[in-house]
Amino acid sequence: KSSYGKLNIGGTVTEVFNTGKSTYYYESLYASTDESPEYRILKAALEYFDDKIDYSDYDYDGDGMIDAVYMVYTVDVDYESDDSLWWAFTNEYYTDTVEKYDGKEADFYIFMGYDFFFERTASGKQLTLNCETLIHESGHLLGIDDFYDYDEDKGPAGGLGGGDMMDYNVGDHNPFTKLLLGWVNPYVVSTDGTIELGSFGSAGDCVIVFKDKESPFSEFFIIDYYTPDGLNAMEAGYSGLFDTAGIRVYHVDADLASSVNSIWEAFENNNSDTKYKLISLVEADGRNDIVGGGESSSSDLFAVGKTISGLKWNDGTADGFTVSIDGVTGGSARKLSFSFAKCGNE
Repeated sequence: KSSYGKLNIGGTVTEVFNTGKSTYYYESLYASTDESPEYRILKAALEYFDDKIDYSDYDYDGDGMIDAVYMVYTVDVDYESDDSLWWAFTNEYYTDTVEKYDGKEADFYIFMGYDFFFERTASGKQLTLNCETLIHESGHLLGIDDFYDYDEDKGPAGGLGGGDMMDYNVGDHNPFTKLLLGWVNPYVVSTDGTIELGSFGSAGDCVIVFKDKESPFSEFFIIDYYTPDGLNAMEAGYSGLFDTAGIRVYHVDADLASSVNSIWEAFENNNSDTKYKLISLVEADGRNDIVGGGESSSSDLFAVGKTISGLKWNDGTADGFTVSIDGVTGGSARKLSFSFAKCGNE
């Protein structure tokens, strides 16, 4: 649903595999060395299933790598620790020597606990299966970084304000994420004009205004019409996810890094410890609650009759455009009128 039918995931659920080692064995490795103990679990599992699975069936893009492995452990998830092996994360499998299984190497994997499937949602619902953690980690497999703030003492604080699948594990993905994944084709606006936007969740409509170059790897504002339905319905009103409809404005500074050590470090900026955020929400109410460490709220959306103006690029220069927001008959869309005349401070 999030990809509008563009992404389909297939795979095989194996039988349960027991490594024969105790949880204490892996915890001791985690505490005493820099090694990733889950490497040993993955290697043992790959070897165990080698005569049961044809791994060559799982290299869809033909790059010699198994596309993904989801390891779901049955140890109790450690919710109390800030640094525990028994949590959820996505990583890449590195080995000193080449390991091939049916001619393929293991590469990216998810490591997560069975308990996550039975967590209550942020809104308190008990689902038959809660897949929010699985969806969040799958975002990492696709190359998307976390948008929450690891360290509020470095760089602008507050992450994205919570209301996003790659922040607080709630709702749908934002338009920048979907742009990177090729799921949306935004309108690019650089001159005066009017655009009608349907709900981003169902139509994928969004608008970009670039600062200099027309590239997703640059600085820009990306705008959409958010509605609290579809993938947003269940958690709307919780963990920073909006419970009313309105125009969202994101400021993105996605210049590529000079050197890249991992797929999650492709950009010069991130949402944790750089001078500027990779992606930030423009708060319509102007209170800057997110930078203060708070969650986003529905007052951060721009409503019908409001004007978006006075925005600035990261170098302090004015954005050079204003946007007037009008409703459309039936309330199912919003009409945005762009003007690139001199901006005031309305």
